[in-house]
Amino acid sequence: MADYIHLADDYMYDDFRIAGIESTVIDASDAHWIVSNLGDRLNLYPVVVSDSAGVTLIGGTIDGQVPVDISWEDAYVNSAAIFVRGTQGAVIRDWTITQVWDGIRIRGSDDFTIENVWVTKTRDDAIENDDGVSGTVRDSLFDRVFAGISTADAKTLARSADVITLDGVLIRMEGALYKGEVTHSSPFKVTDMSPAMKIYNSVIAIEDVRHAGRSRLELAWEKTVDASGNHFLNLSDDRLPKGYPLPPEGFTILEGEEARAFWEDARSEWIAGRADAPRESFR
Repeated sequence: MADYIHLADDYMYDDFRIAGIESTVIDASDAHWIVSNLGDRLNLYPVVVSDSAGVTLIGGTIDGQVPVDISWEDAYVNSAAIFVRGTQGAVIRDWTITQVWDGIRIRGSDDFTIENVWVTKTRDDAIENDDGVSGTVRDSLFDRVFAGISTADAKTLARSADVITLDGVLIRMEGALYKGEVTHSSPFKVTDMSPAMKIYNSVIAIEDVRHAGRSRLELAWEKTVDASGNHFLNLSDDRLPKGYPLPPEGFTILEGEEARAFWEDARSEWIAGRADAPRESFR
């Protein structure tokens, strides 16, 4: 039987860190944190689980104060709302996270599961998995994010034999000031070292057809080994330009008003199906 830890405090700017546990449920559904990564740089990593195994991390609300009205370069301070490292088989579910740098960061934690997570207004990645470890992301909403899911960086070792599966994931990109222009990054940040991807019943929405990282998106589609029941949405009134990296078979492409209506319906359906009622601040 799994051990059980219940967190029910308003932690404000105090973090929660734990390491060296096994077969443990951490229930933070009644807990709340605030994260800031500018000025005093308070609480850069509110929730951290390290060097453990078989941990289920249940949320919980993390409210961020990362500025969204200044440039990406000026706002940059490396941080993440939830940081799970060296923890095989971690399950992260039922969290609500808003206006942070990275939403959830995974390091050295193979076979992770992220489910029923609502991440809004990240200034960088909704999910950062730059080690490229295998895992599953399901039934989650990443809304108005600058970058979607990262599966590698320049230091990533070869993980092409691994697989990341997305099932029932909604990702909507939103522009912010970056290198002198308002844009967003790619829904997927990948390199040649990244794992393969399987994508099912998911919705990927962009608002800038000339967004940064289009070459990364092209590579992401090349690494998609199976896909079905998905939609790719261009929310702008600008048509996808010639040469834009289009998704593979298994995606339906919608643009303009039709795309916006589809996104609103999908988003509303996801929120309505969530156990907790949405707060207006997350609109």
